[in-house]
Amino acid sequence: MTWTAHIDGGSRGNPGPAGAGVSIDDAKGKEVFGAGFFLGRKTNNQAEYAGLLQALKVLRAIGADDILVLTDSELLAHQINGIYRVKSAELYPLYAEARKLLRGFERWEVRHVPREQNRFADKLANQAMDAGRTVLARDRLNLAEQADLNLPAGGAEGLFEKGPPIGRQAGSRAAHATANPGKPVTGGIEVVVARAPRKGVCRAGMKQGERFMFTEVTPSGMCVEACAAVMEAVLAVRDAAAAGVTCDEAMSCRCPHPDCGAVFDIRQVQ
Repeated sequence: MTWTAHIDGGSRGNPGPAGAGVSIDDAKGKEVFGAGFFLGRKTNNQAEYAGLLQALKVLRAIGADDILVLTDSELLAHQINGIYRVKSAELYPLYAEARKLLRGFERWEVRHVPREQNRFADKLANQAMDAGRTVLARDRLNLAEQADLNLPAGGAEGLFEKGPPIGRQAGSRAAHATANPGKPVTGGIEVVVARAPRKGVCRAGMKQGERFMFTEVTPSGMCVEACAAVMEAVLAVRDAAAAGVTCDEAMSCRCPHPDCGAVFDIRQVQ
């Protein structure tokens, strides 16, 4: 029996005051839960992912095994389904946590739908932004009474147990937003040259398939341009791992040198 979640997220300013809406229908199509989550200052895409994470936590608390998540964010749906790769250091920890939560369900599907089919979740997100706090609209399963969700009756900011940060504040550097600053990650972060630089461009002479290991120090043999390009992604993967969130999917980024064309894959090594 499939449980269905409608999710949405928005930001007024992008980044700016943000909210996420979650509506849950039981296997008979009856709405049993609805809430708008106030997120503080986030981007639109961070808010969309926040809606997904909150929905998965509610569905897990309910005990659902077979779930369908409907979103009007094509980016989120395509990233979760592996059609798009996650290239944003801000979104990767959220993506990794979502993939981790999804593995706890026997069957799951994340599907993109038109905005017109997602109006109630959109309304809930906007109610949270208007109120400047989380709004509990419907709770027919008495989730507010479940201590593990920390869901106060009547709705309040901080609905769920605290986990990894929803995302970085606008304008902050990745190095200043670690979940556990300075905590070493076993095995380090591996950067692989997925596409070699154009011939004669890279002074470091990097080749396709070449691997570089980032631990507490940067590796030798990587050109300055490439090192600068991958650093934010390396820190994002490290931060996610330090917070206990791991993912098999690699991040990818491109060398910023206009004539290079090199592409790098970044992943945690156990």
